Amino acid sequence: MFGWFQRLLPQRGDFFGMFEAHAATLVEAAKALQELASNGVSTRELLQSIQDREHDADELTREMLTAVRKTFLTPFDRGAIKSLITAMDDAIDEMLAAARAIDLYQLRELRPEMRDIVNLIVEAANITNEAVPLLRNVSANGATLHQLTGRLVSLEGEADDIHAAGLK
Repeated sequence: MFGWFQRLLPQRGDFFGMFEAHAATLVEAAKALQELASNGVSTRELLQSIQDREHDADELTREMLTAVRKTFLTPFDRGAIKSLITAMDDAIDEMLAAARAIDLYQLRELRPEMRDIVNLIVEAANITNEAVPLLRNVSANGATLHQLTGRLVSLEGEADDIHAAGLK
């Protein structure tokens, strides 16, 4: 009887584990993009690696969104969970788009500004990977999360400046 009742209760997803796995795919894809941006590197193999990580990230995103729908009590606001996983997924989608453009246009040597932005992408992915496990205890890790968020915002500003310089 208790088993039947337990099946009626909403499922509980491993939200933090899925966030952490997604952050790890960001790092792997960013490192592959960085290799791709290096001069004289085989694009096909690295493009496939980034595409594989993007597929992994898509699967994690689907799992997360399903878990949000099935879980009665989530560790934090459902909208925030959806926003975070979607933003992380969008980041890896953009990495894949950049890698595809490098391959499509057969770029073998990137401008310094392009390589600088790729380096910022790697740094941002690493910061994200560092921050995500801290979400397990936001109250204890609030100051560190605030500092890491500040670093991400700073990187975004740097990327904007590099982009503007590259357009000139």
